[in-house]
Amino acid sequence: LLLATRAATPAEAARAGEEVELAFGLFERTLSAFAEGGPTAGGDSVPVVLQPVEGEAAAVVAAARQIVTPLRGLLPPAGQLALEGRAYAAAADYMVGHNRQVLALMNRLTTALEHDSVRRSRNLRAIQTGAFVLALGNFLVIVLGMLRQYRRVEQESERWRELARHDPLTGLANRKAFTEAALGVLARARIDGSPGAVLVLDLDGFKPINDRFGHATGDQILVQLAARLEST
Repeated sequence: LLLATRAATPAEAARAGEEVELAFGLFERTLSAFAEGGPTAGGDSVPVVLQPVEGEAAAVVAAARQIVTPLRGLLPPAGQLALEGRAYAAAADYMVGHNRQVLALMNRLTTALEHDSVRRSRNLRAIQTGAFVLALGNFLVIVLGMLRQYRRVEQESERWRELARHDPLTGLANRKAFTEAALGVLARARIDGSPGAVLVLDLDGFKPINDRFGHATGDQILVQLAARLEST
């Protein structure tokens, strides 16, 4: 949902919407299977069939479904993926507001299932606990994965923007940054006649330094020169 609300293009919004529909659909089916019994899928997409839970676990599942059910009405209709991130804004706000409640209920459900498994046979305990761990793990992996993916995309975008406009050795603005700045000056000059200037510096005697002391030394001189230019 966070990725969908921050999508920069319709294609990104559509991809994020598909992930929301898959993740939320699995979570709905899993809660329904815990409440009424029936099929769902584990974290590895292998189909599983759950038996209805009872006692404390049933009460927890009912409370979770009561919180989660309204989210379906806030999402675009199934099969009609929205191409704009704002279509998911209400759903994202709702889940952010209820995130702690849902996680607390899932923790309570874990405890209830563990207590119940003590009273059941070893096979039944393995089925219930294993299915729940897979479903809960899948849900948490999706949420945390989306957050990590969003942070990684933001960091990578910033890093590439920086690399595209700066020389990696000296940190000075490169030809792309110069061209953008020059075009801006020219555009202003055409509008209001503002003057501009270009200062060209030539580093005399630099090639013999590279030839005699090596390019690594020449690079250090360029780094020092860049630092002095920036401080002047």
